[in-house]
Amino acid sequence: MNTEVLATIAGLSGVVAKIIEITVKPIFDKFSWDRFWLAYVSLVFGGVLTWFTELNAFPLFQTVLVGRIMTSVVGAVGPSIIYDTLDTVNDRFFVRRVQPDKG
Repeated sequence: MNTEVLATIAGLSGVVAKIIEITVKPIFDKFSWDRFWLAYVSLVFGGVLTWFTELNAFPLFQTVLVGRIMTSVVGAVGPSIIYDTLDTVNDRFFVRRVQPDKG
Protein backbone atom coordinates (compact mmCIF):
# COMPACT_ATOMS: atom_id res chain seq x y z
CA MET A 1 0.00 0.00 0.00
CA ASN A 2 1.40 3.39 -0.99
CA THR A 3 1.12 5.80 1.93
CA GLU A 4 2.06 8.86 -0.12
CA VAL A 5 -0.89 8.23 -2.42
CA LEU A 6 -3.18 7.69 0.57
CA ALA A 7 -2.00 11.02 2.02
CA THR A 8 -2.80 12.67 -1.31
CA ILE A 9 -6.25 11.08 -1.25
CA ALA A 10 -6.81 12.35 2.30
CA GLY A 11 -5.99 15.87 1.15
CA LEU A 12 -8.20 15.45 -1.90
CA SER A 13 -11.01 14.24 0.36
CA GLY A 14 -10.71 17.40 2.42
CA VAL A 15 -10.94 19.49 -0.74
CA VAL A 16 -13.98 17.54 -1.95
CA ALA A 17 -15.67 17.94 1.43
CA LYS A 18 -15.09 21.71 1.33
CA ILE A 19 -16.30 22.00 -2.28
CA ILE A 20 -19.50 20.12 -1.39
CA GLU A 21 -19.97 22.29 1.68
CA ILE A 22 -19.53 25.53 -0.26
CA THR A 23 -21.40 24.69 -3.47
CA VAL A 24 -23.91 21.88 -2.98
CA LYS A 25 -24.95 22.27 0.67
CA PRO A 26 -26.50 25.75 0.15
CA ILE A 27 -28.61 24.34 -2.68
CA PHE A 28 -29.89 21.60 -0.37
CA ASP A 29 -30.66 24.22 2.30
CA LYS A 30 -32.40 26.58 -0.13
CA PHE A 31 -34.78 23.94 -1.42
CA SER A 32 -35.15 22.26 2.01
CA TRP A 33 -33.93 18.93 0.68
CA ASP A 34 -32.99 16.19 3.08
CA ARG A 35 -29.24 16.37 3.86
CA PHE A 36 -29.10 12.58 3.95
CA TRP A 37 -28.65 12.62 0.15
CA LEU A 38 -25.71 15.01 0.46
CA ALA A 39 -23.55 12.04 1.46
CA TYR A 40 -24.31 10.35 -1.86
CA VAL A 41 -23.46 13.49 -3.82
CA SER A 42 -20.16 13.62 -1.94
CA LEU A 43 -19.56 9.92 -2.58
CA VAL A 44 -20.04 10.24 -6.34
CA PHE A 45 -18.04 13.47 -6.64
CA GLY A 46 -15.15 12.09 -4.56
CA GLY A 47 -15.05 8.83 -6.48
CA VAL A 48 -15.08 10.47 -9.90
CA LEU A 49 -12.46 13.04 -8.92
CA THR A 50 -10.19 10.34 -7.49
CA TRP A 51 -10.60 8.24 -10.63
CA PHE A 52 -9.46 11.09 -12.88
CA THR A 53 -6.32 11.68 -10.81
CA GLU A 54 -5.16 8.20 -11.96
CA LEU A 55 -3.75 7.45 -8.50
CA ASN A 56 -3.11 3.86 -7.48
CA ALA A 57 -2.67 3.29 -3.75
CA PHE A 58 -2.70 -0.49 -4.14
CA PRO A 59 0.16 -1.45 -6.49
CA LEU A 60 0.23 -4.99 -5.09
CA PHE A 61 -2.42 -6.03 -7.62
CA GLN A 62 -1.08 -7.13 -10.99
CA THR A 63 -3.88 -5.31 -12.79
CA VAL A 64 -3.60 -1.55 -12.43
CA LEU A 65 -7.34 -1.20 -13.00
CA VAL A 66 -8.16 -3.08 -9.77
CA GLY A 67 -5.86 -0.79 -7.78
CA ARG A 68 -7.37 2.32 -9.32
CA ILE A 69 -10.91 1.12 -8.61
CA MET A 70 -10.05 0.43 -4.98
CA THR A 71 -8.31 3.81 -4.71
CA SER A 72 -11.41 5.50 -6.13
CA VAL A 73 -13.57 3.76 -3.55
CA VAL A 74 -11.30 5.05 -0.78
CA GLY A 75 -11.45 8.53 -2.32
CA ALA A 76 -15.22 8.35 -2.58
CA VAL A 77 -15.70 7.37 1.05
CA GLY A 78 -13.14 9.92 2.27
CA PRO A 79 -15.31 13.06 2.44
CA SER A 80 -18.09 11.33 4.37
CA ILE A 81 -15.52 9.98 6.83
CA ILE A 82 -14.22 13.53 7.31
CA TYR A 83 -17.74 14.80 8.03
CA ASP A 84 -18.39 11.98 10.51
CA THR A 85 -15.04 12.47 12.23
CA LEU A 86 -15.47 16.23 12.56
CA ASP A 87 -18.96 15.78 14.01
CA THR A 88 -17.65 13.25 16.54
CA VAL A 89 -14.72 15.45 17.53
CA ASN A 90 -16.96 18.49 17.93
CA ASP A 91 -19.43 16.56 20.07
CA ARG A 92 -16.75 14.95 22.23
CA PHE A 93 -14.22 17.71 22.84
CA PHE A 94 -16.08 20.98 22.56
CA VAL A 95 -18.64 21.92 25.16
CA ARG A 96 -21.70 23.56 23.77
CA ARG A 97 -23.29 26.14 25.99
CA VAL A 98 -26.91 25.55 26.77
CA GLN A 99 -29.00 28.68 26.91
CA PRO A 100 -31.36 28.83 29.90
CA ASP A 101 -35.06 29.08 29.25
CA LYS A 102 -36.33 32.64 29.41
CA GLY A 103 -39.91 31.64 29.97
